[in-house]
Amino acid sequence: MTVPVVDQGMPSVTILPPGPPRPTVRAPKIPAQVHVAILIDATGSSGPFAQGICRTSEMTLRGVEAKAAKVLVTVQIHRDEDYGQMPCTLLSAGTVAEALDEISRITFEGGGDAEETHAAAVLRALNCVAWMANSRIAHDVMVLMTSSESKPVAGMSFANIGKQIQQQGILYYHVGEPTPNLKAITDSAMGMTIPLSNNPDAAECARVAAKCAASIAA
Repeated sequence: MTVPVVDQGMPSVTILPPGPPRPTVRAPKIPAQVHVAILIDATGSSGPFAQGICRTSEMTLRGVEAKAAKVLVTVQIHRDEDYGQMPCTLLSAGTVAEALDEISRITFEGGGDAEETHAAAVLRALNCVAWMANSRIAHDVMVLMTSSESKPVAGMSFANIGKQIQQQGILYYHVGEPTPNLKAITDSAMGMTIPLSNNPDAAECARVAAKCAASIAA
């Protein structure tokens, strides 16, 4: 007697349509304000680094903007006061977008000799910028961008300038060459220096943004 063979076949598989994409989980922003004052050496010697100044500003500000609930930006340019070229505030406590627009339109010209009045520009910012001055809800940051060494300020050492920054509770960053005078400010302010380049290091800019956020969280 022949027994019929039943074809078992392959088990059936039901293919379900793809579900909705998983929502991207983003870290919540720190509920605090950050005021970043960017001081830019707008002399002719900075012209070759115009692209890098814009890129460094954007990467840094966007990085801070991604971490803090609100970011205000002041933009100040300076050249050489010894030649009658006084610092000028282009934007006071504006948005990141407004700041980047102002920076992109800077004309790099003027200056006089090899050294410029960067330290004097720092002192002007210390005295004239509307700093938050309340570390419980906000934090202040100063970013100085230079392409040369700084001239001294009468009656004030570079170390004393940095100390004043530190005493006011301002985070300080120097984008440029750590020449002796500018390094003295940075060291005394307990700040940080990153190179000025037309191809800025994204990791360095991210470090600046992260340190700003960390100081607020603390």
